[in-house]
Parts: sequence; structure tokens; C-alpha cells
Amino acid sequence: MKLKLKEGCVVRKVGDNYVIIPRSGENLNIMRMLRLNSSATYLLEQMQKGEFDREELVQLLMEKYAIEKATAEKDTDAFLANLREHSLL
Repeated sequence: MKLKLKEGCVVRKVGDNYVIIPRSGENLNIMRMLRLNSSATYLLEQMQKGEFDREELVQLLMEKYAIEKATAEKDTDAFLANLREHSLL
């Protein structure tokens, strides 16, 4: 299944961290702002370019960070669960 971010999400760098801020109607909803680590930021940047399935996201992390598949799967699942929890997919 291809995954796509909801339109209207804004990604900003705040200090050394990145955050994603969803839109609620016409305005940004800072109450739902999520702080992202570097791997989540990387996945989010990729997802803003198009649609990916879970396995493609896992592969992106493995290639970018030279990590084991199990670690990439765990990180990808946590990232996707966080997006789903905040209704961003």
C-alpha cells in the first residue's frame, strides 16, 4: 500500500531539530506539532516527493544510514505509527 502525507503539512527547522506542523483548516495547528529526529526528517522529506510503501521507506533508511533491516523496520514503523496517530497519513 502506497503511503502519502496529507496535504498542508509544514516542515520547519527549529534550532537543531525539525518539526512537522499540520494544518487545521486555514491555519497551522502548533498544538499538534511533532518533533522529528534525523531519520524521521529524512523519511518525511522523501515522502514529500511522492508516494512510498513501507518496504521502500525501510530500504531508504538502510541505504542512507547503513543500518540493518530490523533496525530500519523498527524506525520506519515507529515513524508511520506517529504519523497515523496524528492523522498525517
